[in-house]
Amino acid sequence: MLEETNKTTAVTTINYNLPENAKSGEIIIFHPSRDLALKTIELPQRQGFIKLLAQEFDVKGVVLGIYADKKLLGTQRVSF
Repeated sequence: MLEETNKTTAVTTINYNLPENAKSGEIIIFHPSRDLALKTIELPQRQGFIKLLAQEFDVKGVVLGIYADKKLLGTQRVSF
């Protein structure tokens, strides 16, 4: 995952790539200090991007988990 934040508009763009053999994918957005899923985003294609709006979350940052076929591929911390 690659993160790009526009501080003026508080929009963070996350680029993603799933493995070629992946049948499904999702990004789960977690609270940064609690074991709490805040939002799940289904990924309709193997590669693309999502946009996160800081105003959607009551925290100054989140942890993203990217999954393919329900298996964790990696995590990334994002600050707003």
